[in-house]
Amino acid sequence: MKYNKPDKKQIEAVRYVENKARRFFRLLSAPGHGVEHAERVARFAKEIAKKEGGCAWVCEIAGWLHDIGRTGEYFNNPEKKSHHELSFELLREWFKKDKKLHGFFTSREQEELLYSVRYHFDDAACDYKSALILRDADKLDLLGARGIDRFFEVDTALDNTQRCIWFLINMLRGERLGTNIAREIAEKNNLYDPFLVWIKNHLPKKRRVLCALSGGV
Repeated sequence: MKYNKPDKKQIEAVRYVENKARRFFRLLSAPGHGVEHAERVARFAKEIAKKEGGCAWVCEIAGWLHDIGRTGEYFNNPEKKSHHELSFELLREWFKKDKKLHGFFTSREQEELLYSVRYHFDDAACDYKSALILRDADKLDLLGARGIDRFFEVDTALDNTQRCIWFLINMLRGERLGTNIAREIAEKNNLYDPFLVWIKNHLPKKRRVLCALSGGV
């Protein structure tokens, strides 16, 4: 599919959002969901969009913004809202208060970004292709050795059996990648293998036998 290079204003928008996100996460970020995660998701989203025919600059921006609500969810969330809802609310506030940010986007582009951020955890939400691409980019960062490292930034209390279950869940999330490019990235980089190795090395022996008998690792 043809890739349309962003124009000067769109490139400026990406840089502005990136710098705004970096400043935001530098002040405070939730474990495993800081600027490094946002940067990788933005990079994955851009790569997928360029090859899948999505709007690459919008997808890249969505990657930078998708988890801005994680900080509120982790540190100050009396209403127990989901991080994606908090991200949506914060981005909507940014569009209202930050005139320069607002000026980069048409009303439709703002709507698309708000939708993609709000539903990046919902596999059924596909009103915009950028939402599907963002979800795949986010899932890719759950996988591989990086996914394991991120997990341990957050995990404090689980035992190894529970961790193995969690890693299996992450693998299943990876199996639900919606774009061919994301699946190719996962397969090319063997992003499932680190989970299998970790599970094999840490699953208690008795459960390992049962898992093997059932066709698992």
